Amino acid sequence: MLTPFDTGANVRHMLTSERITGMDLRLERTRRRVKVTELARAMGVGHPRISQIESCAVVTDDAARRYLDALATFHTVETSQPAAEAV
Repeated sequence: MLTPFDTGANVRHMLTSERITGMDLRLERTRRRVKVTELARAMGVGHPRISQIESCAVVTDDAARRYLDALATFHTVETSQPAAEAV
C-alpha cells in the first residue's frame, strides 16, 4: 500500500527530473492500478488524450503536472477509487 509520503515523494521526483516520458507516466499509473478511463475522468479529458500523453517520448511540463495532479487523487494501490471516496 502506498502512503501519502511515498506518493508525494515519487511525484516530486518525477516533476524535478529533466525529462518525463509518457512511459514514466504510464508506469506510475499502472503501479497505482488506475485505469485510463478513471484518470481521464479525473483530468477532465477523454481517454484518447491519456493514451496520447503516455505515447509521447517527452511530455510537456504542463501536461505532466496535470497528469500527476490527477493521478495523486488516487491514493491507494488496492483501489482506484478517488481519495475522497476511499474508506
